[in-house]
Amino acid sequence: MKAKVDSLEEANVYKHEIKVLKDAFDEMQASMKSKEKDIETLKSTIDSMESDVYTEVKELVNLKQEHEKFKEAADTEHLSLKALQEKVLRAEDSIMHLPGDIKRLDEDLLQVKAELSKWEENELFRKALETFEKNSEGLESRLRHIEESLESLTSVAAQHGEKLQSFLSKEAEYENKLNTLEQSMSDLQGISGMDVTSVSDVLKNLGESQTSLYNDVESLRRSISDLPSSGAFQDVQKQISTLLDQGNLQTDQAHSQGYLEKFNSVEGSVDELRSSVSQVDSDLKMIRTAVDSLVSYSVKIENNENNLESVKSSIDDLRNDLERLFVKVEKIH
Repeated sequence: MKAKVDSLEEANVYKHEIKVLKDAFDEMQASMKSKEKDIETLKSTIDSMESDVYTEVKELVNLKQEHEKFKEAADTEHLSLKALQEKVLRAEDSIMHLPGDIKRLDEDLLQVKAELSKWEENELFRKALETFEKNSEGLESRLRHIEESLESLTSVAAQHGEKLQSFLSKEAEYENKLNTLEQSMSDLQGISGMDVTSVSDVLKNLGESQTSLYNDVESLRRSISDLPSSGAFQDVQKQISTLLDQGNLQTDQAHSQGYLEKFNSVEGSVDELRSSVSQVDSDLKMIRTAVDSLVSYSVKIENNENNLESVKSSIDDLRNDLERLFVKVEKIH
């Protein structure tokens, strides 16, 4: 009987320990349910963030495509400006020959006037007069050619001005899109867990493309700087004004005055092109700064991703500990 009583007391002790273990197990189950709810909430947040990142990636891809189109347009404009430079050089060469021809004709005219009374009836005089008339016709033809060249240059300069205005408007649109993306990235800055590998790649490619475009615009600006300066046009104006002051080309005075006006117009167009290219250069520097800022945001997001990976690892460790605890409890039962 004593042995039976001792065994009953020992059974009561086991029951008390089992009750304590059950209470601990119930507390662990309640804690696990709370942890599972937190995990579900975290999963929902991660899914929402992944959707936002996918949307941002699509916008960045579209922006990259528009950037490529803008680069192609800039290349086309570069070729057009190069052709314009060649035309200006050819026109300048023609203008450089013009004072010499006018000077020679002026000398011939003075010589003819000096000997007019002596050679009025002479055959040689008539031949010289015919030669002078032929030279005058050639000069008039050359002047018409120069006038046509100047009109062509004025038209091309106007077209380039319109294209540059279009580029400026597109550039403003790109800057607005970059500002929008920068704001979106700032909103996501404090949230962890997104997969930013693709975002970082796109931003790096965008930065490289923007650098290439910046270099192209630098080359375009150097080409513009190689165009004849306003001083060259002023030299030509002085030469023509000197010829007008001599008073020996009265019949061509109206034409020469028209050339002066066209020179002024071409000079203004070239200066306007230089100013527009300088503005594009400044705006592209601002875009480059914005892209660099986006790249820095991508680095911050990548750091947040690493932090979230660490949290996930801690949650996995907690799950493993709970599973081991469940196994121990089941063994006790």
